[in-house]
Amino acid sequence: MMYDPSRPRPWSVQELRHAVNTMRAEAQDLISRADGDNLTPEDSDKFAGLAENIELAQSALTEAEANIEKLRAVGSGARMFTESGDGAGRTANYGFSTGPKADADPTRTSAQRAIDHQHKAKLLTAEEAERAESLLNVGPPAGRSFSARMLAVTSSDAYADAFARMVRDPLTGASRFTPAESEAWRAAGALMDETRASMAIATPGQGGALVPTHLNPNVVLSSDSHQNDLLGLARTEVINTSSANYASSDGAVSYYKPELTAFEPGDPEFLPHNIPLHKITTWVRWSLELEQDSASSFLRQIQDMIRESANDLLSHSLAVGTGEGEPFGLLPSLLAAADDEHPQILVPGALDEAGPYALEDALAPRWSGSGTTRFIGSNKAFNTLRRVTASEVDAHAFPELRTGKLLDRDLARVSHFADQTETPLILGDLKQFLYVRHAVAAVELVPHVMNSSGNPLGQRGFALFQRVGSDVLVPNAFRVLSVEDAPGEGEGEGEGEGEGEGEA
Repeated sequence: MMYDPSRPRPWSVQELRHAVNTMRAEAQDLISRADGDNLTPEDSDKFAGLAENIELAQSALTEAEANIEKLRAVGSGARMFTESGDGAGRTANYGFSTGPKADADPTRTSAQRAIDHQHKAKLLTAEEAERAESLLNVGPPAGRSFSARMLAVTSSDAYADAFARMVRDPLTGASRFTPAESEAWRAAGALMDETRASMAIATPGQGGALVPTHLNPNVVLSSDSHQNDLLGLARTEVINTSSANYASSDGAVSYYKPELTAFEPGDPEFLPHNIPLHKITTWVRWSLELEQDSASSFLRQIQDMIRESANDLLSHSLAVGTGEGEPFGLLPSLLAAADDEHPQILVPGALDEAGPYALEDALAPRWSGSGTTRFIGSNKAFNTLRRVTASEVDAHAFPELRTGKLLDRDLARVSHFADQTETPLILGDLKQFLYVRHAVAAVELVPHVMNSSGNPLGQRGFALFQRVGSDVLVPNAFRVLSVEDAPGEGEGEGEGEGEGEGEA
């Protein structure tokens, strides 16, 4: 294959390499056929042509490869220089970035790899790994940077092993750290120092250690152990401060106006909405015999204990929390808003054939048309509706409940609404219900658990601290079915209403 520089179609790098290699092979073949040290006149002419063509092709190949390297440098945003014709000076040129590079943030990349490794090691489920990685994408740039640094450390094997050593022996565990474990523990301590103010921790002895990623409640808490879809459907924010501030409004107002006409007052008022974070403390203790298990098995058992205990408390708070010392739950927050400025939230009716339609008709079109608006209630409420028959025909009024829908809307099942007989059903957009959590969870290690007499029980433990909050941002995005003639067993739910009124 000879190189022809006059060919109309440009030669590719692959073609040039192939041509050079082919011609070199032909030249080598001519040399091997030579009789002694001399080529025949015909082979000599052919060899001279090959040598000249190889030189041309090699020059073209070198130039093409150099152009490719320049393009790669420009694509990565590298700084390049253009030399003047006499070589006396250079002009700096800056390339452009064609998009985010995988190695643009090495800390973020390190965190993602560590999370993936924990998933492959079966310390995190696929859902938990996805939830952990989502922490890298929420909040302002400073918050995302902190989350990346935290996850890069707490997702590493070295930190998990160091944490296990300290949990097993808080007094002398650090003396047996490997160099990698010591460095991971030191890095985690530096991150903990950064967050003490926002976590309201006064001394290093209170909540002094970060938890590994596979024990972090932000990662392992879900709606699996309780039928509480609020955890997965509510709008979720992760912050690094002690409270969250948001603007509360029913949204913007659009209208037609003649030319050169001033805007009229009456636009929705944007009100400051502060959502404080409340501390959840999870106390975990275990016998000394449990420490004989392997580190992975030991920590996995602790993970299960944390998940079950914290899930139960958080599920209850998000549903019916009073807002006093705990998050403001969905239902009490709506009842408080109804008593205050939004009486239209409560829709009189009953859990019968007409009840869901009454909620549907009462909800404003802005929220009724939202793809995230759904019916919210307990299994008890939905089972009651399943037994409702249509008044005109002997058939179920809501047959679509068998497929998990009501009036063609998805359902959100909240087990802690089961006792709500006066307000058994809600229709609304759960993206207007905000669940806020602090990015950091910390532990205080307890080397020996004592009984009331001060005698050791042969147990160790730790107290895990996390902070969460919740509230409704836009009350008008919801409607609550109000059953005025509810039976007497709804007294427990009446207390929830009273708490909501007190909060208002």
